[in-house]
Amino acid sequence: PHSLGQSGCAFSARRHQSGVPVAPPIRPSPQPYRAFLLDMDGVLHQFGNPINGAKEFVADLLSKEVPFCVITNECRYTKAKLQEKLRHILEVEVPLGQIYTAANAVSDFFARAVANGWKGNVFVIGEDGVKEGVSEALAASPGCRMITNSSVGEAVHCDF
Repeated sequence: PHSLGQSGCAFSARRHQSGVPVAPPIRPSPQPYRAFLLDMDGVLHQFGNPINGAKEFVADLLSKEVPFCVITNECRYTKAKLQEKLRHILEVEVPLGQIYTAANAVSDFFARAVANGWKGNVFVIGEDGVKEGVSEALAASPGCRMITNSSVGEAVHCDF
């Protein structure tokens, strides 16, 4: 018998001696993986040194046109700089559209807000990756403006 846990996932009715439900064992799928999310730091490279097999793995994904995305919580650099970093470390060209950063998540947030009619100012404290993402998202609306430490000259109301 199975029941639904709080997350809505089915789990076995078996229980640990503490009374907590026990999830069924994970069984490997006989089908090959169809897509990949790859973290940069610690998965593809560590401290600028490639992880063994990472270059060949990414090259294989590219040659076989297997969908993948390189994800990172890194937001200091633009996607172009991260692409260059990967090219330098792995000697493989990861397409820009297949790199997703924390700055992209911020950009997506503001792009949705602007698309839904939000207008306002955003005060950004951060490096190039975040500034580029917010700037691109706000560019779609003349009623939005990015404010940084260097652009604050007068008193400006910021919504974010």
